[in-house]
Amino acid sequence: MKEVFMKIYSAEKEEYLKLIDKNQAEEGTVRNHKLAEQLGIANSSVTEMFLKMSQKGLIVYKPYKGVKLTEEGAAHIFYGKPKK
Repeated sequence: MKEVFMKIYSAEKEEYLKLIDKNQAEEGTVRNHKLAEQLGIANSSVTEMFLKMSQKGLIVYKPYKGVKLTEEGAAHIFYGKPKK
């Protein structure tokens, strides 16, 4: 699964991960509208990316509650790939 993720890993996902990390440090759970506002995009686009990232194990997504990074998601921010 990690190999598949690396093939579709993108700068866009890294940007989301960095923003989630920053906002999580400030506020705890990160809400869709907060990231949508920061990225200048629609809430639905953020929700779509949250679903994809959740399926890959990078975040824990709870609809209407927000997201939090997983350890694997945090590792991708700093290292570009999970530590072995």
